[in-house]
Amino acid sequence: EPAATATQVVPEDSRAVRVHGRFAYTRKKACIDTDMDYAVDSCAHDGSSCRFDADCQQDLDGADSMLVQLKADIFLGSDFLVAESSTDSAGYFDFTGYVDGTPDLYVQFETKNGVVEVESAVWEINYKWRTPNYDDFDGTEIAIGSVGPASNHGAVHIHNSITRAARWYHDQEYFWTPRVGVLWPTAIQGWYNWLTEEIWLSGETTWKMQTHVHEWAHHWMEKFSW
Repeated sequence: EPAATATQVVPEDSRAVRVHGRFAYTRKKACIDTDMDYAVDSCAHDGSSCRFDADCQQDLDGADSMLVQLKADIFLGSDFLVAESSTDSAGYFDFTGYVDGTPDLYVQFETKNGVVEVESAVWEINYKWRTPNYDDFDGTEIAIGSVGPASNHGAVHIHNSITRAARWYHDQEYFWTPRVGVLWPTAIQGWYNWLTEEIWLSGETTWKMQTHVHEWAHHWMEKFSW
C-alpha cells in the first residue's frame, strides 16, 4: 500500500515531539486542446489551442503518500532516524517522535512509498528534500506549515501520478501492485525496462501523466498478465 506506517524509536527518559505540516509542489495544469479534445502538456506549446489561457497556469498539489522522516543530525552530517510516517493524499502529515536531550532535528521528505520510488537517472538515488536544522531543540512541537521542493518539482508529480494510478487500480481489484522504480530524467521519453523492472522518463514527459500511467501499466503487465 502507498502510505508508510508511522514508526518511531523511543529512548528511555524521552519526550514526545509532534511534527505536522504539508508538503506540496508546483504543478503545471493540463489544458484542453480544442483540436484533439483531451488534456495535453499545457506548457509544451504556446497555448493557442487551449480553451482557457488560465488552464495553462500552475497551482499547488500535495505530495501523495510520500515518506516523511524526523531525524537528528548527530555529528558531521551523520543522522539518526527518530520517527517516520507519510503524507496523506493531499500532502498533509502529523506524527510523533520521541527524543531526549536537545538534539539538532530536521524533517526529510523522500519520493518513496509502497508502490513507487522516483530516483535520479544519474545516481539512482531517491529524490529528497529537508528542512533546515532545528538546533538544540528542547520543545515538543515542530509546526512546519506548508513547504515544498526547492527544485525538481517534477519528481513529486511523477510520484503522485503513479501513486494515484496504483490506488485507483487497488480500488477496482482490491490488491496493490508491487513497487516500481522510476528513473528521471533520462534520454528516453518513456520506456519500461523489463529486465530491471524500472520506468524511464525524460524531461519532456515530466508533466504528462498519461505517459507515467502508461508505463506503470507495463509494470502491472510484467507482474500479473503473463
